[in-house]
Amino acid sequence: MPTADRGPRAAWEVVLGADTTGADPAAYSTYVDARDGAVLVREDLIDHAADHPSWEVFPNSPRVDRSSVDTRKRWCAVPARGCAEVVGVPGHPA
Repeated sequence: MPTADRGPRAAWEVVLGADTTGADPAAYSTYVDARDGAVLVREDLIDHAADHPSWEVFPNSPRVDRSSVDTRKRWCAVPARGCAEVVGVPGHPA
C-alpha cells in the first residue's frame, strides 16, 4: 500500500459488511499495516449519494457584485421544488 509519508507498506485488507439492508447501512474496507498494525486507509463502501441530486451553480460565470449578492442557482437532476433548471445527462435524462 503506498503512503504519502512512510513509503510503500505491506498491508492487509479487511472488509467489514456489518449491515447493508437496514436504514443505516454500514460496510468498510480497511487497510492495516502488516508491520505495526496501524490503520492506513479506511473506505466507506456504501454509496450515500442522494437519489435526486441538486447543486448550486453559477449559470454562466461568477458575477462580480460589490453588494456580495450570491448569484448561484440550484440545478437538479430531476424536477424538484426550488430548482431553477433540470439538467439531465445521457443514461439519466431529465
